[in-house]
Amino acid sequence: MAKGFEGDVQLSSDGVFTWSDQGTVELSGFDVLSGTAEVVPGPRLLLLLGAGLAGMLAARRRIELMIGQAAVSNASSINGLPGRE
Repeated sequence: MAKGFEGDVQLSSDGVFTWSDQGTVELSGFDVLSGTAEVVPGPRLLLLLGAGLAGMLAARRRIELMIGQAAVSNASSINGLPGRE
């Protein structure tokens, strides 16, 4: 196993102002010492969500247009006017 890098470790007790020297230790490249990972939605998920919403709105508009045309056609035939076809 390859030896990692050595470095000086400083820890903060309050995250900003107070620091303490922990000495020189062997460091590796992927040590996770603390903290939590935040879940952030990726761009693909947001694009998929947007496309789905746009599709639902387009379908609703088409249905409303079809209902509106049917209502005009029925009203025209009731009044004796030629309907749209």
